[in-house]
Amino acid sequence: MEHKTKPFIIDFAGRSGSGKTYVKNEVLKHLSSDYRCFDLSDYEVPLHDYFVFILTAPKSFIASLYLIFFHIPRDLKHMFTLLKKWLIVQIKIKKARTLDYNFILSDEGFFKWFAIIRRLSLKKLVFAKIPDSVKKNFFYPDLTISVEADFDTVQNRRKIRGLPPRKKRKTPAKFKEYQENVRKDLFCAEKMELTRAIFYNNNEKFDVSLINAVRDYANGLK
Repeated sequence: MEHKTKPFIIDFAGRSGSGKTYVKNEVLKHLSSDYRCFDLSDYEVPLHDYFVFILTAPKSFIASLYLIFFHIPRDLKHMFTLLKKWLIVQIKIKKARTLDYNFILSDEGFFKWFAIIRRLSLKKLVFAKIPDSVKKNFFYPDLTISVEADFDTVQNRRKIRGLPPRKKRKTPAKFKEYQENVRKDLFCAEKMELTRAIFYNNNEKFDVSLINAVRDYANGLK
């Protein structure tokens, strides 16, 4: 792939324990042998970047306010936390467009945080039902890799990492519902040509065919 003035941005969606960071690191490792890559996951957004974002992307900022406040977070704490986290996602994607790399990756992705906002909001949040005039004002990655794993695998991984198991209300049925909702979000976004999506099953060892699929998307072959 020839050098691009605008890098190809990849982010990751999936529940805690699905293996987003592991998959991201594998993709980064394989791509770095041939391309200039950068991991934006741990970039800490300075206060200055928030002001720049509001001034240079006012429509995106207003769309972000709509997303959070219209769907009514559960309490005041969640309201400001979700707004901050969502703005970080938007600022990172906007900033990534200006960086001189072939690939930029982040496991703190758009549709991961969209799903978290849905879970912590009182009003039902469905990507397809957000007005198109709002959706089109967000910054999106070029490709979203939705990392999926079965319920028991996720529970075991969380245990290995020293994380508490999912609460009893997080049943396999609820877990499946989460994955189906993310799929619906991504199908809608793909239909509107806002992003492209790969659904990656991470129950087994890393499948290198994912790298070929990423290259094909980046080169416009898919």
